[in-house]
Amino acid sequence: LEATSCREQKDLAGARDWCDRGLALYPDNVHLLNLTGVNHLDLQHYVEAREVFHRLFAREKQASSLASVLMNNIAYANALAGNPEWLAEADAFSRNAYAQLPWIPAIVGTRGTVLLAMGQIDEATRLLSKSFEEHESPVSKAENACHLAIAHVRSGKPGEAQRYLGLARQLHPKCPAIPRTELELANTRSSSAAAPT
Repeated sequence: LEATSCREQKDLAGARDWCDRGLALYPDNVHLLNLTGVNHLDLQHYVEAREVFHRLFAREKQASSLASVLMNNIAYANALAGNPEWLAEADAFSRNAYAQLPWIPAIVGTRGTVLLAMGQIDEATRLLSKSFEEHESPVSKAENACHLAIAHVRSGKPGEAQRYLGLARQLHPKCPAIPRTELELANTRSSSAAAPT
């Protein structure tokens, strides 16, 4: 709970510290391990996050809500890691998690993020918008806003992209997805400027 509270207050170092302190006492605690993986995501350590979630998922012997959450988390790490070889797993896992728990905004957002990575912009935008509207956490809403900004860049709507990037900055100025979004916008501007007239 302390780690979760720190994360909601945008204190990533504090969240990591509480996870480490908890795991020193309870090294096999599923919730602490999962939060450690989430903390790796926040710090953009996608490979490390994926490893943590895969270790936890390997423990699950049958279908369950926890298994669906872990598949969701693996899919999110895969989508952001930039390794195209992991996209098939991201697609399968996020589709499964969304089929099992379609009312959870984080799972809706992950499905949208995976579809965005796969180039399915329209459906990605629909799901990311739904997740953005339904999330209560400003941290998560900011991530959704960044992914929506990227989706709008890729669909040729730079004005909408800037609007969502602005929302992300308001919600969580240190959102780890902001630099990635700014780079996407900058690359688009450079391409436009370099295009022949």
